[in-house]
Amino acid sequence: MRLQAQAPEPGTQGSELGAAPHDRGALGYGYHPEVELRPPSMGWVGYADAIRLGPDVCEIVDYKTGAPSDEHEAQLRAYALLWARDPVVNPSGRL
Repeated sequence: MRLQAQAPEPGTQGSELGAAPHDRGALGYGYHPEVELRPPSMGWVGYADAIRLGPDVCEIVDYKTGAPSDEHEAQLRAYALLWARDPVVNPSGRL
């Protein structure tokens, strides 16, 4: 599953906010742009525009233009499922 996303907000990608390396690996606290989510148990792949992690926050970001729609919400739910089950980027299974 490849889900199309819009460009990130200006000044966020690759910033000092904790941009992730290009290699897949466990994500630590910070802002991680363009995160590939690929749990081997599912056979699905998704690309979140960004994931922001902190001690009390786990936020999946997907930039869109236009009015909100049910499809946007479904896409974020799919990303949340992929995130929860991807043992490489989320080895602790954090929700």
